[in-house]
Amino acid sequence: MLRRLFPYAEAISVVLIWAASPPIIKMLLDDLSPYEIAGFRYVAAFLLFVPLLLFISRAILRVLSTQDWLRLGIMGIVGFAIGSITMFKGLENLDATTSAFLLNGIPVLTFLLGAAFLSEKPTSLQWLGLVVALAGSVVFFGMSVGLDDFYSIGLTLIGVLAYTINGLIGRSIAREKVVDPLTLSAVPMGIGGFAILFISPLHAFPPRSTWGMMLWLIVPSSMLAFLIWNHARQNLKAFEMSITLNLMPIGTALISPWLIGEMIPGRAWAGMLVTLVGVLLVGFTGERTSERVIQERPL
Repeated sequence: MLRRLFPYAEAISVVLIWAASPPIIKMLLDDLSPYEIAGFRYVAAFLLFVPLLLFISRAILRVLSTQDWLRLGIMGIVGFAIGSITMFKGLENLDATTSAFLLNGIPVLTFLLGAAFLSEKPTSLQWLGLVVALAGSVVFFGMSVGLDDFYSIGLTLIGVLAYTINGLIGRSIAREKVVDPLTLSAVPMGIGGFAILFISPLHAFPPRSTWGMMLWLIVPSSMLAFLIWNHARQNLKAFEMSITLNLMPIGTALISPWLIGEMIPGRAWAGMLVTLVGVLLVGFTGERTSERVIQERPL
């Protein structure tokens, strides 16, 4: 049981780190464009990763196949470039909590696409857990989540689709246990970050007032979080990973009042409890089939 819960705890810890990102990014948008935030964040994180890559993962980099590089490249372009830019552009007009709430679409898409492309089918109780977690999100926010800016919502949903594709490809690589979590974190991040800066070059260094927030996005939210996330990916199915994202809007809603003054209603506590029950259903009722090394390349 502990062997099963440890990677699940890893995924939840990352989601709690990421919960602070929407309000922090929203504050940064006062001084920087979405392209500048995403490009500087991921390139800086990648450059900090480079010494570790050369010291720890050099042998792995040498034996990566063309297919491996292609999949890592797609992860970088789709997940880090397209996903981040559309999410950050959406945050220009959406409040942080609504943006995080829309990420609840990732588990639904992952359940459907993961079963089709990764042959990772959820159990009946895990389907129930997904429904319960989504119901908890509805209770948490009520029926009104500020969906009045369809352009920003559309951009955010494009980001949701991009993150879903990124997650499925990442899981397809991680479960083979050939590419280590460090390489799986750093290489797509670098590809995506440099792609963003190629499209929209950084004309000036971020102002001093943003350094603390950028440091949070670069080190805990990018380097540490993706290392832990990709380690958990080796042992959790794609939909088991994605369901933990249902906790992110709750964390964001709790942090936002302190950071940017966005308040949440009293019904939030009931919604948090319902969502937590759904997440635990997925975590405790899954079949542990991913302990062995799976030599498949489904994507």
